[in-house]
Amino acid sequence: IPPTTNINHLHYNIHAAMAAAGPRLRALPLLLLSVVWDATPHPLRAQALPRGGALGVPGGRWGASRGGRVRCIRATERPGQDPGRPEPSTFAELDAYLSSVGVQNRAERARLIDLNTNPRSFFAGMKNKKGSISKIHARPLSVERDVKPVIDFLMDQGVRKEGVGSMLTAQPGLIGYNVETHLRPLVTYLGGLGVEDVPGLLLKRPTLLGLSVDKNLERIVDYLKSVDTPTDKIIEFISTSL
Repeated sequence: IPPTTNINHLHYNIHAAMAAAGPRLRALPLLLLSVVWDATPHPLRAQALPRGGALGVPGGRWGASRGGRVRCIRATERPGQDPGRPEPSTFAELDAYLSSVGVQNRAERARLIDLNTNPRSFFAGMKNKKGSISKIHARPLSVERDVKPVIDFLMDQGVRKEGVGSMLTAQPGLIGYNVETHLRPLVTYLGGLGVEDVPGLLLKRPTLLGLSVDKNLERIVDYLKSVDTPTDKIIEFISTSL
């Protein structure tokens, strides 16, 4: 195994990639992979941090020493880490939480976590259903600090559990968005524009969640207003075209 290989990421990436294939293509490989994985001894099956996480050592990662030997580097050794910030959640913790909030497909959970925590994710270059590539700022995530506030905010707006799962799947970067600087201003702006059912609109068009109010949405709306577009037509455009 190469020194920098993260076994859990490899395992989840294979599951996710196979899930994209047809049933006949993925059934046997996944079965064999599960058998091999279940037979893999500790520490290779230990929980791992997103992207270079711990293999057997909570909060650590694998690295190569000067002598070429593979050693585990604890999270406290990460350069530039703020001692006051909570430790990032393990891959397994993120996976369990996403499962609890409605993302039932294991391959989808793997894709979400990898896209948001792995700067060199296998899925980063893949196009979404609209034919575009989602730009995600991958970084270590904490369930309590990063992900849970997003889910709580969506549910407070009236989005049900099953809706949360579909929104996350359609807009994978959502789990890393900041509530106060991104999501709340977006919801407030849409409501002020005249959208009657903001949660319903976001559930229907989850890609809107990726728009910044000041960098994207406000500029679009201001232009449409400058050419005398009625408000109802602006809302219709946002609801169907963005």
